[in-house]
Amino acid sequence: MKQRNPVTKERRKSGRKVLAAVLSLAMILTLANPTTVFAAEKDGTE
Repeated sequence: MKQRNPVTKERRKSGRKVLAAVLSLAMILTLANPTTVFAAEKDGTE
């Protein structure tokens, strides 16, 4: 069977590079701004 819209290897590689860059940026931003959210205690103190 013939594919109607084949994805070329070059396009797939460039997509992986973009995804890697975005995930790396997200990881760097997360590590640079470590804000941790804690759940409230059940006894009413905050």
